[in-house]
Amino acid sequence: MENTFYKIVAAIFMGLMILFLWPRVKFAMQNSPKGERKDWQTFALLIAGVVLFVVLLITVR
Repeated sequence: MENTFYKIVAAIFMGLMILFLWPRVKFAMQNSPKGERKDWQTFALLIAGVVLFVVLLITVR
């Protein structure tokens, strides 16, 4: 019973947090700068580096 109560309170809190943050997120998405080609290349390079690092960690085991 006690555990269920905390889960319900946490779910209500998360729902309220999303409700209050949604207008700010919408505004930020509409007014943020758009990514250029160089930005996406840098992003892809960083993600590839992370993937290679994880593969290295898995294989060294």
